[in-house]
Amino acid sequence: MGSRKLEEIRKMKPEDRAKRLKELREGLTQARAKGGRSGENFKAIRDLKREIARLLTVMNEAEF
Repeated sequence: MGSRKLEEIRKMKPEDRAKRLKELREGLTQARAKGGRSGENFKAIRDLKREIARLLTVMNEAEF
């Protein structure tokens, strides 16, 4: 599952990656504001953090 998402992220333009990263960070802020430790919201926060990490990984790979 993760490798397919990474492939999709790698195919994105750098501008699109930056835009998606901004959207995910805003979503993470909103999810945390709703309450961080409640069942389904906790899963949403975890998923957002993982996707942000994937994006940052690909963005850092591109620098090298």
